[in-house]
Amino acid sequence: MKKLIQGKENLEKITMLIGLTSIKSKAMHSALIEYYCSDKNRKKRATALMNDVKETNLNRDMKKINIVAGKLERLKELDWPEYKALRDNKKAA
Repeated sequence: MKKLIQGKENLEKITMLIGLTSIKSKAMHSALIEYYCSDKNRKKRATALMNDVKETNLNRDMKKINIVAGKLERLKELDWPEYKALRDNKKAA
């Protein structure tokens, strides 16, 4: 499931998501950042070639960070009702 949008993501967000994975290659970090944060709107293949990574590896690592992004979104959904209740209680006080 895709949670991240090509060319529309924040650099800090993508960097943090990469940090939560086992992705170590600096070239792959650059490819993922370019794909998700750059407004150049390149195809995956071109992004892989320009960053000297295999397209299959780029696809694999895109899946990894999308999985992490999905889990973080789910955690936020679980925490939101509790946070909202606390916030509403503070406003009422």
